[in-house]
Amino acid sequence: MHSTRSRWLIKEENTFMTGNWKEILAANLSRLRREKGLTQAELGEKINYSDKSVSKWERGEGVPDLQVMITLSDLYGVSIDEMTGRKEACEESPTIPHPKAADRTFLMLVTQSVIWLLAIVLFSAFLLFAKEMPKKWLVFIYAVPVAFLCTGMYFTVWKLYAWAYGAFSCVMWLACVAAQLTLGASFAPMIYIIGAIVQLISVIVIGICLLTRKRKS
Repeated sequence: MHSTRSRWLIKEENTFMTGNWKEILAANLSRLRREKGLTQAELGEKINYSDKSVSKWERGEGVPDLQVMITLSDLYGVSIDEMTGRKEACEESPTIPHPKAADRTFLMLVTQSVIWLLAIVLFSAFLLFAKEMPKKWLVFIYAVPVAFLCTGMYFTVWKLYAWAYGAFSCVMWLACVAAQLTLGASFAPMIYIIGAIVQLISVIVIGICLLTRKRKS
């Protein structure tokens, strides 16, 4: 299969390099990488190229060689025709979301709905069977960090690490708010100092990881 693709590419290379094929290829390479949930650095590691090379391809300042095109075709599960925009299936519609993105949105909506439904059920149960229990409304306060926690876990699985970090940061600070409302204002300084320390440590750790990855690439 690879030899057939190589012969086709060699035959069509001159055509590919003319007109707007470079722009089409650049746009499709960027879209396919994002749909795969990869950063430029992660893609570079998979194909043994630097993230700078990947960035050049996606800006239309360069074109992958023939073997890289074959590798990317296999990695993304699309044909060379689709990558170069020769098939309408590769054209991205601005009004119709990609099925994968739609599935992710649906999954997150279902998860959030389940969390808030459980919160309502718990609150109703407390009203019926624990009438003397104070601060029943805290059920909804605790539901907020739980919702962000699930969102952060999804982002992590989908390798959207920046969004995941933002979600987990929200979890921590919302948990601090919930703890203050539960324990009382007198505990607020200690709670938020602990939260600030945890946030600082997480920033340092992530910074070290990013620097290490950059040096490797």
